[in-house]
Amino acid sequence: MKISCLVKFLLISTIILGFLFYIFINKFDDYILRPGIKYAIGFALDGADKELAALPVSEERDSMIKIIENYTLEHLKFKHVSLNATERIADTLRSIIKDRVIDPVEIDDFDEYIQKVLENERRKKNGD
Repeated sequence: MKISCLVKFLLISTIILGFLFYIFINKFDDYILRPGIKYAIGFALDGADKELAALPVSEERDSMIKIIENYTLEHLKFKHVSLNATERIADTLRSIIKDRVIDPVEIDDFDEYIQKVLENERRKKNGD
């Protein structure tokens, strides 16, 4: 094989590989990145979700479930997942439901905490 053929092969294969990598990263994130984020968040919140589901059905429990669902939907907008923040949220949720009673004050505090975490993630995403 001639050197010129080898150089052409390497050049063309690098361009094709770069093109495929670009398409894969920028166009198929709904098929790869988002399911990965859902899995990571689900894994981090798994135990807390089960404990929350074990509580008796009430308006407070439904509010907590709605807050967690909103957090998950908002977090899917980010390409970077902070598992540390999600773990802290799960720990906070576990401490709230430890006594098996959810107060409206606890719901408001938890919602404020989630909003602060999401705001922090937005700042990280925007590079501030």
